[in-house]
Amino acid sequence: MIENNKIINKLMILYFLKKIIKFIIFYPRYLIFKLSGKPDEIVTIIDGGLGSQMSQYAMGQEIQRLTGFQVSYDLSWYKNNGKDINGKENRLFELDKYFPNVNIRKASNNMCKIYNILFNKKNNKILIQNLDNIKLNAPSYLGGYYKSDKYSNYNQDYLKNIYSFNLSLNNENKEMLNNILHRKISVGIQVRLGDYIGSALNVVTYDYFNNSVKFILNKIRYNDLTDIYFFIFSDNSIKAKEYLPILDNYTFININDNDHGIYDMYLMKHCHHFIISNSTFGFWSALLSDRADDKIVIQPDKWLKTDTERLKPKYPGWVTIEC
Repeated sequence: MIENNKIINKLMILYFLKKIIKFIIFYPRYLIFKLSGKPDEIVTIIDGGLGSQMSQYAMGQEIQRLTGFQVSYDLSWYKNNGKDINGKENRLFELDKYFPNVNIRKASNNMCKIYNILFNKKNNKILIQNLDNIKLNAPSYLGGYYKSDKYSNYNQDYLKNIYSFNLSLNNENKEMLNNILHRKISVGIQVRLGDYIGSALNVVTYDYFNNSVKFILNKIRYNDLTDIYFFIFSDNSIKAKEYLPILDNYTFININDNDHGIYDMYLMKHCHHFIISNSTFGFWSALLSDRADDKIVIQPDKWLKTDTERLKPKYPGWVTIEC
């Protein structure tokens, strides 16, 4: 026990020494920023796939609007990593490529390092933090994933404007879009698997999708079951079948590879109703859709296996179903 305490004490001393050394190195660099007349900002990281990028940028814009502080974005993750959870599939920065109304204010590498070391708000013990519990001022560095009732209360009209797609569709995507548009009632189902399998994010089940399909069929008006057509979007169409009930009218969308997921989002948003996984990709596909005035969006009641609180719908027509 005494030896263990000694080891713990040594580790704590090393930890605080490292913090002091970093402060000594980086605080003068911060003072140089101040002396040059640059105002303090809030720097927030953008990482992950397209859906994560859209969520982090949208939250950054809301933070800037509510706090009055300039928000800049740290994009260094795409140079240093740029892969999925398993380190296999690419994660490309796509926001300003496909959304011309997005205006990314990129923080310099030097600024990112300084803010990350001195003003980081991240709690390494929590995967997704509640940003409402953090007092935001400048300078600050947001280096993780956050949930927030305050800073994610998005203005949908504003978001639909900044997230206006600029895409050139190939023939396969044109045909699929035409297929979706000509259905009387189209339901987009997103089955997010891939690097979620075996992780804390692997929460959706067969029962979730089965109950969600039943809910849709009970809520929407139709003359015949053939009026309803399901379009299934998944990063693993073979395994996705294990999660889905038997459907009569459906098509698996598998014409776009990992590096062109933006086209799947564009196709999916043209559906009338949605059943999504715990995924920002599905969230934005559903949120940006305006095909139906009575749009129904079903989402799982939790995001992580460790979540203890039931997820609450934030928008009209959105419901949660137990997963």
